[in-house]
Amino acid sequence: MQHLFSILALGLVLSPDAQANEENTFGVFQVNASLTTGPASGFRQVFVDANDLNSLLKPAAARAGEPNGQLVIENISTAWARVHVGETLVGIIGPLTTGRLQNVTAGTYTVSMELPNGYTKKVQIGTVAADGTAVTPQAPPAPAADQPDASPEAE
Repeated sequence: MQHLFSILALGLVLSPDAQANEENTFGVFQVNASLTTGPASGFRQVFVDANDLNSLLKPAAARAGEPNGQLVIENISTAWARVHVGETLVGIIGPLTTGRLQNVTAGTYTVSMELPNGYTKKVQIGTVAADGTAVTPQAPPAPAADQPDASPEAE
């Protein structure tokens, strides 16, 4: 029995780590986001028509003048989560996984992730550019300088 315990302990010491080392990874398995081209990637199940995401999802705060982007949703829990964007149930995302919703209106979205134990995490997530780079909000146009009146008022 002692030899069996020693062999099992040695096996645990020499086994590779099974943890998330990078974005969208779990243990030795990696998902290359650049090879996933669907409108809703990283989800175990999708409950809406992925091609209609732009019309179904409305940002809590839209950013006018910016092109459509992607909404990157990161599940940092070790359990799957039901993902709601606003009031729309989008789908189920796996543990320690990053989901991406492509071609959504630029802005900030309210995202709720409901875990199997009933806990719900609600976050505000802003869209990023289609290539994954952060989008810097465009500055509003500067107001025109006040022009002094050509004829001062007589008192």
